[in-house]
Amino acid sequence: MWVAAAAAVLLAYVAFTSNEPRPDRGADSPAVGVAPSVLQFAPLTGDPEPLDRRDLLGEVTLINYWGPWCHFCREEMPHLLELREELADRDDFRLVLVSGGPYGDVEILREETAEYFDNLDAGAPSYHDPDSQSLAALAREAKLPSIGFPTTVALDREGVIRGLWIGFRPDDAEDMEELVRGLLE
Repeated sequence: MWVAAAAAVLLAYVAFTSNEPRPDRGADSPAVGVAPSVLQFAPLTGDPEPLDRRDLLGEVTLINYWGPWCHFCREEMPHLLELREELADRDDFRLVLVSGGPYGDVEILREETAEYFDNLDAGAPSYHDPDSQSLAALAREAKLPSIGFPTTVALDREGVIRGLWIGFRPDDAEDMEELVRGLLE
């Protein structure tokens, strides 16, 4: 299972980080319109409460599945934290950082995630996706051909996907911010 997961991550890394135009990103993703049925996140770093789908209703939410081992995740993270800072006065926006990847032990994931955030001097809480249930359900329900790290999902106030990005490109940060701000209006 570990080898298959690593191969899937590598394939998604190559496929979704090229500079070729992709019409299936952001608001054009085939996942738009899907309401994920499984969103359950356990606290990892900081002092957050466990989260599930019901906790996110009524808020515009950006969920970022990432890993401290992932180059593109590390490239994307400062943009997400900047957006979180810019929208800190909004009580109807939430950034949910879900750390994961090829770790067999949650404690190792916790240590790697905390170290990464300490190096960024970021006080953002983070979560993990036990047994990757939420990410697997997202891929299945949205009928995505593949999924990898990072994957960022924008949900509207009803919990419906309004944008989805697999991989990261520098212009994605602007697209994410524009979509989130539009959903907040």
